[in-house]
Order: sequence, then C-alpha cells, then structure tokens
Amino acid sequence: MKTYTQFQEDMNKFMKDTVMKNKGVQNIRKSLESGKIDINQLKNFAKSDDAKNLRNTAINTLLK
Repeated sequence: MKTYTQFQEDMNKFMKDTVMKNKGVQNIRKSLESGKIDINQLKNFAKSDDAKNLRNTAINTLLK
C-alpha cells in the first residue's frame, strides 16, 4: 500500500507528464485560453481515445 507522499508524487507526475501532454487536453486548454471553448469540443473529447487512455493510465497509476 502506498503512503500519502508516494500517492501524491505519483499523481503530480501523472498530471504533469501524462495529462498536460495529452493532445486532447492541449486542444481544450488552447481553446479555453483563447476564450473560444465549444461544448461540442468537450463532448467529443469525452468520447475520444485520448480521454479513454487518460482514464486507463490514471487507474493503472492508482493501482501500482
């Protein structure tokens, strides 16, 4: 079982290395920064392989 510190380190690494480098997340982030976010863009991302891969990676990170 992980300690709180180990869990926190794993989650920080996951957010920095995996989530922020994901192409779908980057596209949404650019849209948010420019103020041109579209609800359909969010819906499409939620159904995309990018979102599924993030979910699977997060689960694997938590179960290690």
